[in-house]
Amino acid sequence: MATYVIYADAADGYVSSENTTYSTARAGSTLDAQTGYAQVFCGQEKTVGTYYLYEAFLSFDTSSVPAARTSATLSLYVHDDSSTAADFTINARAYDWGSTLTTGDFVAGASLSGNALRASRSTSGLTLNAYNDLTSDSSFVSNLSNPVRLLLSSSRMENGDVPGTSTQEYIAFRSTDQTGTSNDPKLTIVAYTASTFTADAVVISEYDRTVRTTSGLQSYWPLNETSGSTATDALGAVNGTKGSGVTFGGTAVTPVAGGYSAYFNGDAINANINLGNNYKFAGTASWSVEAWFNSDNFNPTNNSNHIFGAYDGTTGYRVAVSDTGVFFATRKTGGEDNWSGSTLSTGTTYHLVVTYDGSNIRGYVNGAVVGSTQASTRSVTAPSTNAFISSTYSGVGAMDGNLDNVAVYNTALSAATIAEHYAAGVLRTTFTADAIISDTTRTKTFTADGVVYDPLRTNTFTADAHIVQDSWGLGAWSRRKLVGLSTPGATARTNYPVTVTVTYDSDMQSDFDDVRFTSPDGSTLLTYWRGAYTASTSATFYVVIPTLKAGGGVIYMYYGNSAASYAGQTLGANGAFGTLDGGSAVTISNAATYQLTKGAAGTWKERFLTGGHMVKNLDGTLYRDVDGYAYGVTNGASNSKTATATGTQTDDDRPGMYRTTDFTDMEEVGPQPFLTWASGTWDGNSGTVWDGRVVQQGQIFYDENGDTGVAAGSFICFFDGDAGPARVIEAYRQGVAIGVGANPGVATWTKHTTGNPSGQAWTFAHSYLNAFGYNDSVAYAGDFIYDEDEPDSNKRWKQWYTGISNGGSGGSGWGVMYATSPSHLGPWTRYSTSWVFEPDPAAPNGFYGGIGTVFKLRGIYYMVWERWEFGYDGNHAELAMSADGISWTNVGVLFSPGSSGAFDDARITEVMPTWDVVNDQWAMPYAGNSGTQNYIAATSWSATPAFLSVEPSASFASEQTAAPKTFTADAVVSAAGSSASTKTFTADAVITAPAYSATFTADGIVFATSTKTFTADLVVVDSSSQSTALSWFFRRRRSSMTPQTKTYTVVQAKGTTRTATWTSPTYQSKTEAGILVVLDVTSASGTGGLTLRINAQDSAGSVSVPLNSAPTAVTATGTTSYALYPFGAISGALTQSTSGYLPREFSISVTHGDSSSYTYSVGYCLLP
Repeated sequence: MATYVIYADAADGYVSSENTTYSTARAGSTLDAQTGYAQVFCGQEKTVGTYYLYEAFLSFDTSSVPAARTSATLSLYVHDDSSTAADFTINARAYDWGSTLTTGDFVAGASLSGNALRASRSTSGLTLNAYNDLTSDSSFVSNLSNPVRLLLSSSRMENGDVPGTSTQEYIAFRSTDQTGTSNDPKLTIVAYTASTFTADAVVISEYDRTVRTTSGLQSYWPLNETSGSTATDALGAVNGTKGSGVTFGGTAVTPVAGGYSAYFNGDAINANINLGNNYKFAGTASWSVEAWFNSDNFNPTNNSNHIFGAYDGTTGYRVAVSDTGVFFATRKTGGEDNWSGSTLSTGTTYHLVVTYDGSNIRGYVNGAVVGSTQASTRSVTAPSTNAFISSTYSGVGAMDGNLDNVAVYNTALSAATIAEHYAAGVLRTTFTADAIISDTTRTKTFTADGVVYDPLRTNTFTADAHIVQDSWGLGAWSRRKLVGLSTPGATARTNYPVTVTVTYDSDMQSDFDDVRFTSPDGSTLLTYWRGAYTASTSATFYVVIPTLKAGGGVIYMYYGNSAASYAGQTLGANGAFGTLDGGSAVTISNAATYQLTKGAAGTWKERFLTGGHMVKNLDGTLYRDVDGYAYGVTNGASNSKTATATGTQTDDDRPGMYRTTDFTDMEEVGPQPFLTWASGTWDGNSGTVWDGRVVQQGQIFYDENGDTGVAAGSFICFFDGDAGPARVIEAYRQGVAIGVGANPGVATWTKHTTGNPSGQAWTFAHSYLNAFGYNDSVAYAGDFIYDEDEPDSNKRWKQWYTGISNGGSGGSGWGVMYATSPSHLGPWTRYSTSWVFEPDPAAPNGFYGGIGTVFKLRGIYYMVWERWEFGYDGNHAELAMSADGISWTNVGVLFSPGSSGAFDDARITEVMPTWDVVNDQWAMPYAGNSGTQNYIAATSWSATPAFLSVEPSASFASEQTAAPKTFTADAVVSAAGSSASTKTFTADAVITAPAYSATFTADGIVFATSTKTFTADLVVVDSSSQSTALSWFFRRRRSSMTPQTKTYTVVQAKGTTRTATWTSPTYQSKTEAGILVVLDVTSASGTGGLTLRINAQDSAGSVSVPLNSAPTAVTATGTTSYALYPFGAISGALTQSTSGYLPREFSISVTHGDSSSYTYSVGYCLLP
């Protein structure tokens, strides 16, 4: 790229408007157009009762700037800043005022905003007598068509802000109408420099090159044939013969590799490619098989889809997909070892790899390991059958679908290599640009302008010689890794948050503050936030992927910047369920009607019925039974315990249960209530049992596998009990019941009866029994989490509950308490005697709020809390978030009462959102109140995105280092363009020919067949300075000589100006017979001219003997070519050709005929 500085045209100037009335002046009055002044005014003022308004006009000729522009900056040399009375914003807007400025170009202040903004700058902080840059609008760079005409105005004029009496609000900047350009308005544009190169278009498949350069590759069948019967091995080792059930020329399966694939029709006998007596890998020899796979049918004739192997049913090995879609591999002799992994889907493309390292079989799908490692140490006997692509022996397991880019290796590929192959297949495209030079290792940083192929570009270029920048997008970061994301069987998603667990690297900051994530282009930063981390050990990040393709994708992780600060999101920054979680903030609609309410007199719910928690799986998702029912808990109250009470408490809650399929069909199920009070006496003065009056709440978890210590398939119910002894208000303790049955509605429930300090059945006294001085002197159950990600096994069970201080009397408040336990039975340990979170510190004294529910998603804890009372700051539910469950950030209102007249218009409580993984949505039961009646209803909404859908697995490729290097290899690339045309750059590079044919029409240098990767050893120069002779030489060599690697060496740099004779150092020809020398003169001021000689050199005796015929002196600019060659004269556009051998030691000299100044360069190429 090059930088172009364009100064304003001489037609620049300003137009003033004046009137004693501001509105008239702003509309345009007594106009005066001023050009030819040394300064231009922009702004407004009031002087001696008259308002003056100034608009500035600039024009720039951008015809010399190439069309591929990347940035544009407008700069003004400010001479006078009279905006101290009122700073304003200088707005530069698009406005075509023509080639001559007139008063008709004035734009009324009210109409200015109708012109597109291109750049702006506040007058605050302007530097006088210096250039001041305006900040460009994003639209500026794409709207630089010649000429660029701008109108500059004041934001206060645009807004109609009237200046005060004798107030100046303007600036003055230097115009073009002064001597020189040092202070002129200027437009700085950065653009790609256009070049035309005379090299062939080299079409490169990056996936193809990645495979070919992988260590251990034995054969590689791209399957790009469109006809014939031979499947060509790109390495030339083992060509295959296709059966009649194989069709070449199918649609490519590898996403971006280009070319074609082979289609197999499932014919058990003929749908294969025979590879002969090869690749039998007997004994415990290591191997890897790789292919891109897409099946139409997993159960063709005689079952399964074999991909590759040498297997006769008794001995050998095979890689295949079963008739049920299970990816598997077998090694067999006297028994067999079978590895199996993911279940695949038909019609879906997969990158499949199986490796064997002499001891273990492993499998990979889309770059990530799947299944468990299968030990295999048996010595396999070579089978009697040949090796095949598709069916491995007669009549069994033919492929039905397409295979592409099949490869076999004699080593077990590493996980990092496999991830890199997958990334190359899904991201990197085929380029069709002329003269592409590609870095072989993809680890080097190219700092020069030139034709350098970036392997991670996702565009297809069709222009000649596209110039690209290095893909290392974050310049201050020294390290990065490619991260492969694999989601087998998943659908494509947008703005999807994925979990990336990062192991500490010594190049990272200990707190991981310098970690960043980018899209595959290496530069576009991705939204992320950091979850839990242990300094210098590991950290969990959550990264929002704008587009996650079906099957996965790749991103970059950068690190290695000691000065970087954390730049991720903060909790709650984007609202409830906002973009922090990868989606948009949601508005939750109230239910149209209720489903359940209180019962008739004499029933267990005669006084009221309120909502409760849904039955959940251990991971927090909604439980559903085999029939698709979800289950929820209610709390009902009767008058059963009121008659004997001497206190004031009349509530006597017990939990019931309902079931539903879609939350519009709630029906009570099972015994109602399903838990009841303990037997024993109860009254307000002398209750004898701890749960004799109240058994309420009921948070139920389903333990499918017995992970928590209960029998597999059991239900765990946490509940609150209360005995209500004398003068004690709601002295709750916590108990546990275990349910056994096919679902919670038919389960038999048994209360836990031992284990607490008092010998009673409760497991946690989360209330201090109304004692003053405690933050939980009264407590209500909140919610529980079983956190399988918690590294401390003593804290796997976590609960947050509502604590009310001072017994709910004067001076009380409420907040959130936090406790942890190793078991559902305790012992529970309070994190603190104080609240960890006080959601509503302004609430009046008393019972004014509580916790609805707590859940954990993508490493973030979410809490729904509620304001309970009428008349206090509105009743609603709010959402808070935490990274550790201890420090909470309140986000805002999540849900509010319904409209007037609705069943929930007065109050909402028990707001319990739960993730329904079956229906990919949120379900939220809640209790609504209108007057004195309670109702239970539910609402739902779609996830944005679906939080708990399949979690991509992340794998890391090897570390890459941003370390600029000095390249000493051949391949000189001379950049073109106005400022870059005098520079020469060197780079390590290769040209990789494709496996399939292409038609090249331009002159060029391709010294290998289409199946080889080779080191480039060539010159690619700006076509304007390339000699006809040199072009001819390369064409002749390409067509009539064997492929060789020869260097064109620049020995006198381009752009060097000399006035006296120049002689090169002594060079050695080694085995070459001749030489071609080019003299390129770009400036000649004298008449004596330049004479170039090719000399035989005796370094020992310092003797130099001219070898070429007496040349004619060069007196004009241009390119002159000289050849010394023993095998006959070289025809073509050569200035001079001399017959003769080039000696082992030689030199080149240029003799000056006078002392005048000449600018020239010299280069040579040895001839075989």
